[in-house]
Amino acid sequence: MINTNEENSLLIQFLGDSGIEKQFQYLKIPEEFYDNPMTRIVDFLIENKGFDYSKEEIAKGSSVSRTTLFKYWEWLEKFGIVKVTRTYGKTKLYTLNVESEVVKAVSIIAYINI
Repeated sequence: MINTNEENSLLIQFLGDSGIEKQFQYLKIPEEFYDNPMTRIVDFLIENKGFDYSKEEIAKGSSVSRTTLFKYWEWLEKFGIVKVTRTYGKTKLYTLNVESEVVKAVSIIAYINI
């Protein structure tokens, strides 16, 4: 179910559009969101909604380093893009928070049915 092919990603194709910055400013979505690593992380979560993953699995599935994932993780939690689904020992598993206003805005912009 993991799909990291950027060419097949609706979100990445849409966010690559030069006019997207104005649309995100209109929606008051922070610039960090349409930065490439952030886009890959959120795209992975959208394409695999309903499944839960550890941070390491999210990094691998998003094709970003763990360091890069941790750089953006606070932002993902702050805006409610991810939520904890369960815990195994010290490991927490996360999934896309489809109730997040940011996730809803992205789904509208990218024409994705969340």
